[in-house]
Amino acid sequence: MHVFKPTKFFGNPGWPFIFNVMLIELGIGILFSIVYGGADYITSHHSLRIPVHFAFETAIPRWPAMTLIYVSLFPAFLLAKFIIRDKEGIKALAWTLVLATIVAGIFFLILPAETAYTLTTVRSIWEPLYNVADSVNLTYNLVPSLHVTYTCILSAAFKQYAHGWLFKLLWLWPITMVFATVLTHQHHILDVISGIALAAVMHRSVMVSYLVRRPTLLICKLLRLEEQSKVFTHKIMRAW
Repeated sequence: MHVFKPTKFFGNPGWPFIFNVMLIELGIGILFSIVYGGADYITSHHSLRIPVHFAFETAIPRWPAMTLIYVSLFPAFLLAKFIIRDKEGIKALAWTLVLATIVAGIFFLILPAETAYTLTTVRSIWEPLYNVADSVNLTYNLVPSLHVTYTCILSAAFKQYAHGWLFKLLWLWPITMVFATVLTHQHHILDVISGIALAAVMHRSVMVSYLVRRPTLLICKLLRLEEQSKVFTHKIMRAW
């Protein structure tokens, strides 16, 4: 897979590009609100709950400090347009997130669930941030963890534009997010595993497929073929 890879990981793509991406972000945000909020609302109006936790998970301690990792997803969304600074890359990411959201919404309805953790108030400096994350997470949408899915998708997209230590660091982000979702008692282990699986499928079937088939790549290939044909013709003429 080939993508536009600038020398700087982070940069200003210009206001026209930023504005267009902001519109895309708004559309994805609206879709997420409808799918995620709608699934939670529907589940709240019936009593069916499918257990998705292992018995030992109720003994996992809560670590509120991991909320800092958990909420890192939100600024990552906003920073995406300063990292992926080409139109085709943004389109590939957007379609991947859209389809991942829709598929997750279907599973939320098929597998209505509720956390097995005992809900208690966080009494620490992390309480305000934890309460914000907990309220955004709603109540019933567990399998798959979209937090993990989105993080894996964004990390995979960002790595195409990263160099050196940043490339290695982007492997660490989804790993820490996996622990954060469990240690903040927002999700169970099955939620995390299914979130990773969904991200892998969406990345392979949507993002990679889109970038491989994108028009600019096709044009570049055609231009290279045309250039090679000119060189070959020139050699033939010289030999003649």
